[in-house]
Amino acid sequence: MKKVLSSKISLSFFALILVALILAILIFSPIGNYFIKNAILAKLETHTQMQWKSRSFKLTPSTIALEFSSQDDKLELFLKGDYSLFLRTLKGDFYINSKGFQTLFNNKTLSFGDNQWIEGNFEGNFNHYTLYASSNLFLSHSNLTATFHYLSPQTISLNLTNGSLASLLEILNEKPYGDGIISLNANFTHLQKSFDGTLDLEIEGGKLDKNLFLSEFNLEIPNTSFMGKLESTLQQNTLTHYLKIYSTIGDAFIKGATNIHSLATNTNFNINLTSLSPLSPFFKIPLNGSFDAKGIAKGDFKNMLLDGEIQLSSSPLNYNLNLRNLKPKTLKISSKNLKAQSLLLLFNKNPYFEGNVDLEVDLRDFSQGISGIISLNSQNLFINSPLLEEKTQIGFPSTKFTFHSQIELANGSGIVNYLLESNFLKLQAQKGNLTLKPLKFEFPTTLEVAKLQNLSYRNKTALQGSLITQGIHTKDSFELQGTLHYNQNQNPFSLMLTPQNFTLRIQQIPSSQIYTLFDQAPRYFSGIGNFSLNNNLVDQINNINFDIHSLSFQTTPLLQELQRKSKQNFAKENFNGYIYNTILQDEILQSRTSLQSKHFKIQSQKITTNLNTKEIQGDFTIQTKTKESKYTIYGKTSHPKIKSIN
Repeated sequence: MKKVLSSKISLSFFALILVALILAILIFSPIGNYFIKNAILAKLETHTQMQWKSRSFKLTPSTIALEFSSQDDKLELFLKGDYSLFLRTLKGDFYINSKGFQTLFNNKTLSFGDNQWIEGNFEGNFNHYTLYASSNLFLSHSNLTATFHYLSPQTISLNLTNGSLASLLEILNEKPYGDGIISLNANFTHLQKSFDGTLDLEIEGGKLDKNLFLSEFNLEIPNTSFMGKLESTLQQNTLTHYLKIYSTIGDAFIKGATNIHSLATNTNFNINLTSLSPLSPFFKIPLNGSFDAKGIAKGDFKNMLLDGEIQLSSSPLNYNLNLRNLKPKTLKISSKNLKAQSLLLLFNKNPYFEGNVDLEVDLRDFSQGISGIISLNSQNLFINSPLLEEKTQIGFPSTKFTFHSQIELANGSGIVNYLLESNFLKLQAQKGNLTLKPLKFEFPTTLEVAKLQNLSYRNKTALQGSLITQGIHTKDSFELQGTLHYNQNQNPFSLMLTPQNFTLRIQQIPSSQIYTLFDQAPRYFSGIGNFSLNNNLVDQINNINFDIHSLSFQTTPLLQELQRKSKQNFAKENFNGYIYNTILQDEILQSRTSLQSKHFKIQSQKITTNLNTKEIQGDFTIQTKTKESKYTIYGKTSHPKIKSIN
C-alpha cells in the first residue's frame, strides 16, 4: 500500500514538473512570445488609447527586451530588463521617445513635439520594486520616483521644475496665449484603497502674448503679468484645495474641498479683474470690461449649483447656474441696474448706448441647443452720439429712448422681437428668426423717422422730411426700402449697411436736399434727379452720384465766367445727364460730369475740388451743333476762373 501511495506521489510530482516544463517551453518559445507580446500590446492600447505595433519582442527565462512603436513610428518605447523567477527579483530600464505627433485621448487632442522623452529604470522584488524616471516634457526637469507592489503603485513622488506654460498649452493643442515657469511637487501614499498626500503647483513670471491676442481676436489687451499657486491635500478621497492667482489686472481666490470620485464639492470663489480681455481664449470670443465675481459652488458630478453675484464694469448681476454631469443645465441671470455700455463692453462692442437696462435670463437644455427666454428692457436709454458719429458719420441728438426686447429660444433657434423708440425715431423688429450655432439671424425691420432734420451726416444737417421704411437685418447686412416724404413729395428710398459699405439711394430728390447733406460742395446747380451714396467704411472713400432728370445753372460767379469765356448763354438751358463724385480721405472731391441740353453738351473726365482750401482745378469741353471747345477751370470755388485751351 505504501509503495502504491509513494508511486502516486512520484507520478504527480513528475507530472507537475512536466507541465511546468511544457508551459515554460510554450511561454519562452516563439509561439509563447507571440501571445504574450499581443497581450502587452492590447494592455498598452487600453491605457494609452493608441494603436501599437511591435518591432521586436523577446522573453527568455531570465531576460525581456522589447521595442514597440505607435503613431506611424513617431512614438517609440524601448524596454530591456533581467529577472529571476527563483529569486523573484527584477531590474531594467526603459525609454519613451516622441518624434512629433498628435493623438486623441479622452476626446482631447494632444500634440507632442519632436525630441520629447521619458527615461528611467526599475529594480527590486516582484512584490516590492522602485521605478525612477526623468523627463523633459513641458521643457522641464522632471523626476519621478514610485514604488510598486506587483503592478499596484504604493507611493508616488513627482518633482517638476522650470516647466514652460506655453509648452504645456501646445501639448494640450491650445495656442500659447501666455508663458510662465511651472513648478510642481506631488507626494502620494496608497493607504487602505486610496491615496493620501499633497500636491503643490506654482506658476511664476507669467506673461500674456499681446500680439497673439491681437491676431486671434482683434483685441488689444493691457500688458498682463501673473503668478499663481495651488496648494492641495488629498486625504480619504477628499481634496482640500486653495488656488491663488495674482496679476496686474486683478486677483482670484478659489478655496474649498472636493471628493475626487463623486466630485462633490463645497468651494468658495472671489474674482476681481480690471479687464476681461485675457479670458477671451477660454470663451473663444473677444471679451472686455472689468469683472468682479463672488459665489459658492456646491454639489457633485451629477448635480452642482453655482450661485453668487457679478459686478460687470460696476454693474450688478445675480446668477444661478445648475450643472448636470459638469455641463450647464439651467442658467438664471437678473439685473435691475445694468449699464448698457457695460453689456456692450463685455462683448468688446462699441458702447453706442448709455443708460440702465433690466436684464432677465432664464435658459435651459444647453446640451440640446439652449431653450428659454432672454429679455432686455429700458425706459431711459441714450445714444452715444459722438461715438456713433465717429464710426458712421451719422449724428443723433441727445434724446431719450425706450427699449423693449425679448428672445424666445427652443433647441438653439428662436424668435426675436425688439422696439427702440423716441419722440422722432422708431426702430422695430417683429418675429425675427435667430439660430445660435452657427450664429445667423434674419429680422424683418421697420424704421420710421419723423424728423430727418434731427439727424446729421458728416457733422452737417441731414435730409429734410420724414422717412418710413421696411427691410431685413441679418448678420452680414442691414437693408431698408421705403419712402422719403418731403414737401408733399414721395421719394423712393433704399439703404444698405454692411461691415464694409454704407449705401444710400433716393429717387427724384431735389438738389437742395443734396446740398443739405454736403454743404461744402459748391452750389452751382439747381435740379432734380436720382441720388446715390456709397461710403466705403474700410478705405473711407465716398462715391456720390447724381443722375440728373432736370438741371439748370444757378446765377453764380461760375455761370457768369462760363458765359463770358464761351460767349454762350446757359442761363435758360435745361440739362440732363450725370455728375459722379468721389470724396477721398483727404477731403479731395473728384468729379466726372456729362450734361446734355437742347443746344449744348458739357463734359469732363476729372475736375478736382479741395473741400478744405475751396480750390477747383480741371478740364472740360463744351460742344454745340457746330463746334467743340476745350477749357480749364481753376481758382477758388466761390469765384472760379475759366480759360480756353484750344
